[in-house]
Amino acid sequence: MTPTLKDINTWELICPRRALFELKEKKMAGENSSLFVNGGRLSPLSLYCYLKGRFGPPNGFQMALKKEKDSDNLIHWHYHIVSGPESLQIFGMNARVEFWSNTQKVHSDNDWEELLETIKSDYKNWGSKISEVRKSLEHWNLFINPFARLKNIVDQGRSRLSDIDLTLTPPERTNPEKHPEKFKEELEQYTKNIHEAAFLCTNLRMVAPVYAESFVNLLIFLLAKQEIKDDDRLYQDLVRKQIDVRVKSLPLYCQGFIDSPSGNDEPFKEFLRLMNRRNDVLHGNVDPMSLKFDEVWFDEYTPLFKDDKPFAERATYHLLKHIEPSEVIADIDVVESFIEYLLARLSPGVREQVERLSEDFYPGWREDTKRVGALFPGHVLDMTYDTCRRK
Repeated sequence: MTPTLKDINTWELICPRRALFELKEKKMAGENSSLFVNGGRLSPLSLYCYLKGRFGPPNGFQMALKKEKDSDNLIHWHYHIVSGPESLQIFGMNARVEFWSNTQKVHSDNDWEELLETIKSDYKNWGSKISEVRKSLEHWNLFINPFARLKNIVDQGRSRLSDIDLTLTPPERTNPEKHPEKFKEELEQYTKNIHEAAFLCTNLRMVAPVYAESFVNLLIFLLAKQEIKDDDRLYQDLVRKQIDVRVKSLPLYCQGFIDSPSGNDEPFKEFLRLMNRRNDVLHGNVDPMSLKFDEVWFDEYTPLFKDDKPFAERATYHLLKHIEPSEVIADIDVVESFIEYLLARLSPGVREQVERLSEDFYPGWREDTKRVGALFPGHVLDMTYDTCRRK
């Protein structure tokens, strides 16, 4: 009887001559081809360990297109397997694992489900080989980069703030009854813009000092000398020092600095002024005289203002008091100037690594070696097959 893909014990790697023939004849996309997406049915890790343990390194033609020593690939691994006249290709892609078959009978979904269960049940027969492969792999933990997340919040907030038209003024109140709909529309738009700007400005002003301190802590995490990393008490003492002491101590405790930050330099001075203002912002300190926006007199229960204006409009108009967009953007500029100031004190090679890792939302961490790394590019490649058929 002629073997088929269902006979998993007959599987073997395709020979180069046959692989070239199938590629030239475009058999993979022919009448007898079928595509199935794994969709979480099999663990990509377990499947890869099984295939490598059983057959050795990936042998598919896509491996010739893969970038060496780089994870920036659309297809990371590709196995091309045959059983008699039938062939199976397994692609480990960025977003999923795909199975392509070329058979006498096009696979149905039920056939595919059965085949994947057969593969899974065969793991036990290759347990030692699978374990050997898995032990050879580097184990990394992906973690959230706090600085990259804060930078994204700042960039998004600044962009949204710049899109708000703050040149609008309250609509004329002389005769709103002549154009009531227009008056209502203009008042609503004005109020909406002010509230949106107040929301963004408050958040950006609160985030600015955290954004700055996060970069200092990122430098310590990335560049701390080995003896500091190896002693948790020393490390924790460093990250808990007063911010000005922490910054001045960077060259003492960290590698890669060719110049020391000085409290006499203007970017450092501006940074410290920003940090000195942080308590009022972050803790919501109340000082009526510094936060006042208007005055009112009362005759018993009769309020009297110096000008003629509805109270709702009066309060709305002053929502941006002490969080003016120009001042908020100035705070962000102070932080970014300070970041550039610190980067300029690093050796060129170290600076390049810090900049790369500071932009990485999901860097990797090896717990066994205490090593951090940028594991993936800043973009993700993917593709779909609009022309493929599933039957």
